[in-house]
Amino acid sequence: GSAVSLNGDELVSMNIWGFTPSVFSFIEAAFTSFLKESGHDIKSELYIPTVINRLIAENTASVGILPASETWFGVTYREDKPMAKALIRELIGQGIYPENLWNRRG
Repeated sequence: GSAVSLNGDELVSMNIWGFTPSVFSFIEAAFTSFLKESGHDIKSELYIPTVINRLIAENTASVGILPASETWFGVTYREDKPMAKALIRELIGQGIYPENLWNRRG
């Protein structure tokens, strides 16, 4: 409810997750429960951060933070796709992403 000054060095979550295999049974159980409760609502969403936060609160999981300096972009809505495609083309042009990004092996 009050203003907070930021200095630009704050870490933020961009929802890029790396999981160990053990978490998937918990996510599957949460998804099954979500479908029973909200599966009829086409606009409902099960948020991964909500599931992970509950696991942390229950001392079932822990999370580490990896800082990155890259600029984030993503596709949440259909309208985001052209912008994301243009940015990927730009990153390929700069040599940051490989030309054949989706078929990269190794």
